[in-house]
Amino acid sequence: MTSKTIHAQLVDLGVGEGNFLVHSSLSSLGYVLGGPQTFVRALLEAIGPSGTLLMPAFSPEVSDPASWTDRLIDPEDLPEARANVPAFDAAVTPTSMGAVAETFRTWP
Repeated sequence: MTSKTIHAQLVDLGVGEGNFLVHSSLSSLGYVLGGPQTFVRALLEAIGPSGTLLMPAFSPEVSDPASWTDRLIDPEDLPEARANVPAFDAAVTPTSMGAVAETFRTWP
């Protein structure tokens, strides 16, 4: 799948100038030449220069360990865990929302 193909499919779906919140799965698209960069570029071209593109960019790895549901922290270990979770830094903290969201997060 190429940028041109993706762009045409997005337009067929009604994507055009406007505001869009996109939660995507690159693997669901099949093989995309150029990977997530191609998909993000096609999205940006479809919404145009006056459109707004939003994507979730959660970084649960830098949240309060008490709120983690996929790995439980013993309550007595919470103070140490909280003291050692790195602070969020937009320049280096990746999102865990997938390749497309991470590519968009770092898009110039």
